[in-house]
Amino acid sequence: MGLRGWTAFSIPMPRVLGPRIEAREWDEAGRFHFEVQVALPLIGPVINYTGWLEHLA
Repeated sequence: MGLRGWTAFSIPMPRVLGPRIEAREWDEAGRFHFEVQVALPLIGPVINYTGWLEHLA
C-alpha cells in the first residue's frame, strides 16, 4: 500500500511530512501474526503494535 495523501484536522498536508508505515504479517502455528510501526518525520516512532488472530471453529 502507498500513502496517497493525509490530513491534520481536515487540512491537507504535504506528503513529505506524512507518516511512514512498516508492517509485516505471517502465518505461524495456525495463527495470523502481524507487526506494525508508524513513524513521523522529525518525531520518530509514534505507534508500534503486534498481535495475532486465531480462527475459532
